[in-house]
Amino acid sequence: MKLAVKTPSGDATIVIDPYPTKEGHFKGEPTVAVFSHGSPTKMTKDTVVIANPGEYEIRGNMIYGIPVMNAQAPQAMITRVDAEGLTVIHAGSLGHVPTEIEQEPL
Repeated sequence: MKLAVKTPSGDATIVIDPYPTKEGHFKGEPTVAVFSHGSPTKMTKDTVVIANPGEYEIRGNMIYGIPVMNAQAPQAMITRVDAEGLTVIHAGSLGHVPTEIEQEPL
């Protein structure tokens, strides 16, 4: 998923679970790369990488990594992005209906 947002502090490109090319690199140079189920590889040095649950503010955009239970991906998280007055949710590799506890921060 790719989001291109404009903020008072500048434009930002946020990608969630980017898919690498055959060479193992990622297309483009996003401002932020979020990985909802595992560690990234070979991102550019200028890209902010989010691979753990938490709350992040980058160029005026709020990004939340909400941990979820998933047997296939123990580090799985749902990603919530608040930018330009919109909220976007990416369920990642959730694989089940979110519990009430998982839904609360959404």
